[in-house]
Amino acid sequence: AFHVDMPHVVATTAEHPAVIETLKMYEQLGILKYTLAPVTSEGNADPATVAECITTSTCLVTCMHANNEVGALTDIAAVSRACRQRAEEMKLPEGQLLIHTDAAQSVGKVPVSVKAMDVDMLTVVGHKFGAPKGIAALVVVGDELHEGPKRLVPLLSGGSQERGARAGTENVPYIVGLGEAARIATEELDDYMNRTERIRSIMLADLQVACSSRGIDMIVHGPSPSDRRLPNTLSVALLGVDAKPMLSAVGADGVAASGGAACHSGTGSVSGSHVLVAMGHGGANDVLRGTMRLSVGRLTTEDEARRGVQVLVDQLASS
Repeated sequence: AFHVDMPHVVATTAEHPAVIETLKMYEQLGILKYTLAPVTSEGNADPATVAECITTSTCLVTCMHANNEVGALTDIAAVSRACRQRAEEMKLPEGQLLIHTDAAQSVGKVPVSVKAMDVDMLTVVGHKFGAPKGIAALVVVGDELHEGPKRLVPLLSGGSQERGARAGTENVPYIVGLGEAARIATEELDDYMNRTERIRSIMLADLQVACSSRGIDMIVHGPSPSDRRLPNTLSVALLGVDAKPMLSAVGADGVAASGGAACHSGTGSVSGSHVLVAMGHGGANDVLRGTMRLSVGRLTTEDEARRGVQVLVDQLASS
């Protein structure tokens, strides 16, 4: 941001609220301007569309690797290539444009390589792959973002911990937990992907049979090819069904399901899903009202998943 008077940030319309709401706040404070690039109908970002949003004032492009609601994966390496090429064509000063990816949902679920993605920064969230809640990390490539004119502004000011990037005594037990969880997740990644993809497919098949027998049309959100979505996430819309009372009822039977993202399912509303709206469902009330998200955990068994679907189906029959 040291090259321009008013920094400009590019994100996408399907980013996590942690990104979008922060950008809104900083724009209101007069700290930056931002542009949200539209996503595809599958919920992932198109590299060319993101790159087209870059201006002479753009200092940061941030794009999530995996969507937290529908599981859509974005080819971050392609986004990086398109954005760096655009910066070169526009003759932006070397080093002005930084690229960040939010890998909160993907680390531990699919292969993630900072080098292959060609990003400058990558966010990791520990509890998404088995670390304690309350620990995360920002992976920063190279030394120049720690020193000199391009040094990142500290998240917290005060002490010089973490090379001046975040003041405060480090939470060593949680940091160790993050590292150990990352090690285990890496070792078990292939098995995790195969197992969760298989269980997810079983849940989808059971739902399809139940909906077909009841004359209910079902839409599966996100990309169909397995290499373009998270293996553990299933987001569907049951047309003509109000998912909200269903999801509330199944909770009493020990089934955890949500209308959208689990981290803000407590809002009790899927009509506010900015991701579904970004995917083009803004005017489709049936889709918004009937959407539910099911995800397979690391310890979820096939029997548990099938029981969960059956509880949903039973509730569907009584609604």
